[in-house]
Amino acid sequence: MGLFGPPNIKSLVAKRKVEALIKALNYDKDDEIIVAAAEALGQMMDSRAVDPLIQVIKDKNVDHIRKACFAALIQIGEPSWESIISLLDTTDIYKESYIDWALKPIGYPAVELLISKLNSSSNQIKIINILGTLKDPKAVEPLISILVKSYEEIALNTSNLTMEQRENLKVEAAWALGEIGNKRALNALIIALQDQNYEVRFRAAVALGEIGDPQAINPLLTHYSDENPFVRSKVAEALYRLGWEPDNIEDKVRFWASNYESVGEKFELVQKCAKLGKSAVDVLISVLEDKNSSYSEKDFASDSLKEMGIPSLRQLVKENMQLGFLLLQEIGWKPSKDETSAIWWVFFRERWDKCVEIGEIAVPSMLKWFYDSGYLLWKRLEIIPALEKIGGAYVEENLKKIADPSEVNKWMKLWNIENMEFEEILRLPELDEESVLSIISALEKIRCVEIKKSAMKMYSEFLEKAADKHNKEWSGEERFIRDLGEAVVPVLDSKTKEALGSLHRLRVRIVQALENVTD
Repeated sequence: MGLFGPPNIKSLVAKRKVEALIKALNYDKDDEIIVAAAEALGQMMDSRAVDPLIQVIKDKNVDHIRKACFAALIQIGEPSWESIISLLDTTDIYKESYIDWALKPIGYPAVELLISKLNSSSNQIKIINILGTLKDPKAVEPLISILVKSYEEIALNTSNLTMEQRENLKVEAAWALGEIGNKRALNALIIALQDQNYEVRFRAAVALGEIGDPQAINPLLTHYSDENPFVRSKVAEALYRLGWEPDNIEDKVRFWASNYESVGEKFELVQKCAKLGKSAVDVLISVLEDKNSSYSEKDFASDSLKEMGIPSLRQLVKENMQLGFLLLQEIGWKPSKDETSAIWWVFFRERWDKCVEIGEIAVPSMLKWFYDSGYLLWKRLEIIPALEKIGGAYVEENLKKIADPSEVNKWMKLWNIENMEFEEILRLPELDEESVLSIISALEKIRCVEIKKSAMKMYSEFLEKAADKHNKEWSGEERFIRDLGEAVVPVLDSKTKEALGSLHRLRVRIVQALENVTD
């Protein structure tokens, strides 16, 4: 080591100065010096370096320094094994990951050491975790003995553990047995499916799927309806791994959907479902619409429907228009002149010209929109000229129905103002001058006189009720005219305002205009 500079590692190695190299592990001015010193001590395989290297691992939270120290301990060999395992007492996540890495090359001797400490150490869970990582079959029996013990038996040996810690022991044991993947653990894992703790059942199901023995199918089936949804999902995943699937088409589709997130070959699963054809479509749609379906289950359903193509998505459109058209667009669908296209133009674009091009196929969707939509009256009246252009017996029959006085109230959807405050009535869009003019304009485009008359009569009665309501609750001509001008018809010019003496006059004006339209 230089008197004023950093230690010369090459020189110290050449002279086999072990003590000086150990001292260099504490050189804080340069991390690379520490790494070089650790590598040199590993090459020398001197047991005197074990404790100093362990101390550096504890003190230095620097990734590449720790890795170099662990590598040196591996090279030193057997004298370091106990010390590596002792790090479990002070370990953090970084150290623990390197403990796994350091013990793996040691093999069975490390497993033996860990097993010997399994029942006496305060770090049982950490030891179990490392045994699972090392995947040595020698650990199977000790892990089984933990898994099959009752919680009372575990408490006898480890009275200082809380109930949660005892449960975690069994959870980790089930996980480790799954990682090792030895069939000797099969019976113990099957028993663990009945554990009171859902996490133990969860891990047991996962482990049985990883071991891959068909003997586990029937025991797993008994827990296919486990009360816990996480356990159910892992039971289904394990059954899928073991090659089992339901016979019933609905159950089969839902089974595939529940496994969609976990399978490697998602496209193959989608293709299997697509081959079922029409028989699977209703089930897939129900999966999409089920609020309890997971995101992955819905992904499976939508991917399968897209794989089936346009016919299945047309069926989805009838059940769920928004989702159906979203998936259709994802596969490049373009509207043509069929029923699905009619639904698109009616409910998503309100293109009545396109509906006229499609013809009679579009009429049911147009009528549904006319009766069900929440649009204002003038907006809904715009659809009637398009229906008249399409024509035909079916259209004529429905236009007669629309014109029937007993049906008019259903589709006009005018407000019931009997129990409304007048201030509310004044805010109704049907009393707005712009809406009135729009209604007149829409009626002018309709050829059917009966519809015009029915609409005029109903609207006239509506305005008369509004006028009566006003006359009952207000008095004073000047106040009446002022409120009428400012609240009811704010868009009218001053000349028109001056001409209006009451809401009754407004009604007369509108009725006259409507009567002119019907002539």
